[in-house]
Amino acid sequence: MGINLPVESQPLAIAIPAATVMLCLSGWLGWCILQGLRHSWQNVALRHTLQLFYLLLVSLLLQSFAIVYILDKDITAIPRYNFISYPVLLPLFAIGLTREGKRQKVEGKRQKAEGRRQKAGEKAEGRRQKAGEKAKGRRQKAGEKAKGRRQKAEQKTPNSPTPPLPYSPTPSLPHSPTSPLPHSLTPPLLTALLAGLLSTCFVVHGIVFQKGYHPHQVAQDMTQFPEQSLLVAVSYQSLQEVALGLSFALEVEKRYPQLGETPAHFIFIDRSNSYADAWQQLRLAPHALSLPLNLWAIASPGMKTKDYPPTLTVRRPNRKARVTCAIAPDYFHRIGFPYQLFQCPLPQRNQ
Repeated sequence: MGINLPVESQPLAIAIPAATVMLCLSGWLGWCILQGLRHSWQNVALRHTLQLFYLLLVSLLLQSFAIVYILDKDITAIPRYNFISYPVLLPLFAIGLTREGKRQKVEGKRQKAEGRRQKAGEKAEGRRQKAGEKAKGRRQKAGEKAKGRRQKAEQKTPNSPTPPLPYSPTPSLPHSPTSPLPHSLTPPLLTALLAGLLSTCFVVHGIVFQKGYHPHQVAQDMTQFPEQSLLVAVSYQSLQEVALGLSFALEVEKRYPQLGETPAHFIFIDRSNSYADAWQQLRLAPHALSLPLNLWAIASPGMKTKDYPPTLTVRRPNRKARVTCAIAPDYFHRIGFPYQLFQCPLPQRNQ
């Protein structure tokens, strides 16, 4: 894709024009790149380089197919893995854009030179016709004068030589050399650079690629009680879910400078066997948070409030005793996956 514009999670008034511009511009750049590569293939000096890049691209595709179908690793569900093709595709795109630009520049210079030659030829032809007409008129006048002189001379001396006719040179076609144009950015290359710069600005400001689970919103929900400690239990089955929990931790960390010195702690619990085993891991996990605290339990997609246990048990800070955290049904959220609040009160003195 040659350009990235805000399309995801945008109103139709923005998404439809942006998608249209992206498709049209990407198609035009792709056509320019293909034309440039085809033109470059005719250059013997570049043909071996292109063959090397094509072989590398084919080998990358074969490796991807082997990983998916032989090793049974489904990397097709993760689009970001296409970065492995960048070292091959980017040089090919650069060659295609520059060669197509040079071809267009040469074609433009040839057309301009042809136009100048045609104009010069037309002007020269006009001057030649005018000069011919003037020369013809002069010759006619000179002939008439010479005829009159001959007649007079014949009357006086019949055998006197005839004077030569005046010489009129034929004008030649002026030569118009074509000087090469100075090096400049060609339209395809300049368009690609501007589109890349614009896309970079949109990506940096986070309005192009929207994260599917909105860590900012999750962190905002979890920190709505800044006066109490925060304990987050992230259940996981894969490394992707671990990365998801870490993204929440980063967002919570960004918000805590605004919340004062309230501590927060993340616990990652493996739910591969069962949720009962995961809650047992939570029961044994150490932490140093003071009570009362808010416990947020992040579960798998599809889980509802009724699927959570009514209470969860966590360790008391710096003690072997446990504290029971009751579910808060009103604080259940789902953004692609569920996360439920459990409130852990301060135990009575006799406990």
